[in-house]
Amino acid sequence: MSDPQRTYCNVGMVDPIIAELYDPFSQGPQTYLGALGVEVGFASVKKSTDVPYDQNVLADVFIKTFQNQIFAPGQRLIMDHKNIFLIFTVKTVQLVNLSVERQGSAPTMTTPASRGILTGHTSITFYKDAKSPIKFKVGTVVDVSDGIENLKVNRGDFINTLEEAKPAFSVSEEELETAIRAGILHFSPYIGNILKDGGLFVDLVKNSATTPLFSVLLHGPPGSGKTALAARIAKDSGFPFIKIVSAEKMVGFSEMAKIEHLNKAFTDAYESPQNIIVIDNIERIIEWVPIGPRFSNPVLQALMVLLTRQPPNVSLLLSYKLSMSL
Repeated sequence: MSDPQRTYCNVGMVDPIIAELYDPFSQGPQTYLGALGVEVGFASVKKSTDVPYDQNVLADVFIKTFQNQIFAPGQRLIMDHKNIFLIFTVKTVQLVNLSVERQGSAPTMTTPASRGILTGHTSITFYKDAKSPIKFKVGTVVDVSDGIENLKVNRGDFINTLEEAKPAFSVSEEELETAIRAGILHFSPYIGNILKDGGLFVDLVKNSATTPLFSVLLHGPPGSGKTALAARIAKDSGFPFIKIVSAEKMVGFSEMAKIEHLNKAFTDAYESPQNIIVIDNIERIIEWVPIGPRFSNPVLQALMVLLTRQPPNVSLLLSYKLSMSL
């Protein structure tokens, strides 16, 4: 027996032990673990890591290692995960009857006599041991070592969450910065004119009561800076929703998948009162080639409908189409 096991059983190195078979089904139909609350920390301070653990990944490893074993509150065990030993202490269990299709909320139990079998469907929640330096990713763990009533969430927790969580409806700052990472070189007076006209288009959509929809086509050879110019105009607009739709995000998509992707981009944009959609490299999206010529008519028709469809009354849309040949 390991030291955690001896501590759990309250026996010493030389104490005699009497073991007997246990039938988990003798306690009734609620034999399986519906949920398990486990406190976790490093088994040794000499062997640890600063890399935060993901609760979902750790739960999968825990279930794979101990599936079909019986657990009860107070039980302690050690698991080797990536050459680092973690020590677990079972805090709470919820017992369920798997033969019942619909079950009510199972009570949370903390008594050692509440035993259940771990299954592949058991929900596991890990709680950080307050004495351990172990770290978890934001939003994956709650420290209840001192009791839930003492749980506190401070400003730092919110800041960390904002840095990690990416909102579904907002400005994609990373995409815009990537598009203009090399800056904009004013090699011609036309560059300044394009940026100036772009600002005028933004003001038109923002302030005009009769122009809720406006589309602009930027045409030029590859590498001339079309994407960077559109990204700069979009970023300077201050619109709450900006989306870049590019062919590289549709690699391997069927025609129907491309249409659904485009439709979702416009539908998401309508959730915001002011929005900009940049359609980058439109030839690649419609699969246009000069030989033939050939293009995807369903995708082209979908784009034409989306670009001319009037947005809802609460939404203003400015779209930029970037093309080499159209």
